[in-house]
Amino acid sequence: MSTNEILVMPGAYDCLSAIMIQNAGFKAVQMSGYGFAACLLGEPDCGPLTFTEVLNHTPCWNATCKGGAPL
Repeated sequence: MSTNEILVMPGAYDCLSAIMIQNAGFKAVQMSGYGFAACLLGEPDCGPLTFTEVLNHTPCWNATCKGGAPL
C-alpha cells in the first residue's frame, strides 16, 4: 500500500457478511475475534476458540472472497 489513501476495512463475522462487504465495493475485509466467536459459538471472545479452530474456519472465508477483497 504505497498510496496516501485511507483503507476502510469493515469487519465481517461470517462468510455471508464477507460477501456483502466485498459486493459493496470495499477493497479489504477484516475478521475480529469477538465477531467470529459470537457468530460461531454465540459467546463473547473470552478464549473459547483456539488459534487452530480459527484457522480451520478461514478457508471458507478465503474461498468466499476468492478473487475479491483480501481478508
